[in-house]
Amino acid sequence: MSSSIKAVMTKNIKTIPVGTTWQQANEVMVESRIRHLPVVDDSGVVIGVLSQKDLLLADGIQELPIEFFMSAPVQALEETTPLKQAIYKMLEMKISCLLITDKSDEVLGIVTTDDLLWFLARQLEEADKKEAPLFNVLSLQTLGEVSRMLAEVGI
Repeated sequence: MSSSIKAVMTKNIKTIPVGTTWQQANEVMVESRIRHLPVVDDSGVVIGVLSQKDLLLADGIQELPIEFFMSAPVQALEETTPLKQAIYKMLEMKISCLLITDKSDEVLGIVTTDDLLWFLARQLEEADKKEAPLFNVLSLQTLGEVSRMLAEVGI
């Protein structure tokens, strides 16, 4: 299997501007049911990513703008990057999302661990239809194990 990251990315992503409050960012995440928000500067350039985990760590010091809690610099790959390479990058860097850009660094989308798990689920459904499952899902214990197994089968 040689899919590119484009096959799993979420395209229409929400962003938030610098200066956004903890409360505003939290509301966007809750209402949109997402866990990652790219943070853009005044010219629309992504300067960081705020995760749900960042918000949880900031709880109690919510008066500061979100740029104090976001992850920067942004980790990004081009949409033609092989999926396997993206998975390894996420595992090696211990990150849960990557921004996807074009050759001029314009943001096209985002790939999260959820996107990868949905992709895996679809692949397993296809494998089940062929009666040749990739592996026994019931034996999985952790997200790390899922990621490792994805990498082993070239996803």
